[in-house]
Amino acid sequence: MSQLSFTSLASYQLPTTRAAPLTISPAVTPTILSTGDYVYSLPTGSNYSVVFLQGVTSVRYLVVAGGGGGGKSIGAGGGAGGVLSGTFTPTIGSTYNMTVGTGGSGMTSETVMSANGNNSIISLAGNNIVVAFGGGAGSGQSYAIASTSNRTGRTGGSGAGACRWQTTVGSGISGQGNNGAALVQSGNKFLSGGGGGAGGAGVVGAIVTTPYVRSNGGNGISNNITGTAVTYGGGGGGGTYRLNAGTLNRAIGGSGGGGNGGSQVASGTETAPSAGTDGLGGGGGGSSGSGVNGGNGGNGVIILRL
Repeated sequence: MSQLSFTSLASYQLPTTRAAPLTISPAVTPTILSTGDYVYSLPTGSNYSVVFLQGVTSVRYLVVAGGGGGGKSIGAGGGAGGVLSGTFTPTIGSTYNMTVGTGGSGMTSETVMSANGNNSIISLAGNNIVVAFGGGAGSGQSYAIASTSNRTGRTGGSGAGACRWQTTVGSGISGQGNNGAALVQSGNKFLSGGGGGAGGAGVVGAIVTTPYVRSNGGNGISNNITGTAVTYGGGGGGGTYRLNAGTLNRAIGGSGGGGNGGSQVASGTETAPSAGTDGLGGGGGGSSGSGVNGGNGGNGVIILRL
């Protein structure tokens, strides 16, 4: 009977896992890609303290702010949260503070304005390194007509669309987003503007045929920091309303988490708008009538890859 021969385990080198490149509090579990890169996705709900460890020479980031809330009663779509990406060289051993912006609330009353999304920020020693601005809040017709000061769409990372009685759309911040779209009105038909997106402006509706072209939210922008291409920062669709019987298209939120707009024909049932998607910073959809609230903006995210 032959004897089995064993080679000493000392001659084999077991595979090793790269040490974590940072400490973070509250804790976030990273995803480790096949490249060996660590990816940390920071959700809302906490302010994070991050310390980069020895050996880290470059940090790739994606910073997305919260989307703006949608308006109520022929309400405009909320603008998407600003989207910024790039790299920075960290100061080893120093504590970075990171805050992820929440989405703005949609209008719940015709006389109380919806809210802009909140900023997402990376800072060191009180100095902001990266600031993505929250999306502009969409308004509604009753709020807009109450004062001339209410007739300009809200500015943000991406700007809100314009509702009835508003003469100026919300502006987006260069490098982060785009402008909202203007209101389109013809007789008894109203198409409030869609909010701007990180990749394009809100879509201006057109009353040319039946059914009508929708005032969709602007599209977001794609990023593959997680190892998979994902679209972030879609604008909310505007509310659409028609006083007499007929057909009417519902506005669609922009790709990247934009909420759909509401729609209503005459005194029929109102189709409610939807909220922007959390983690993508989408703008909330605007409602068509006064019986349904505007959609909330989606929360933002900060993603680090190193």
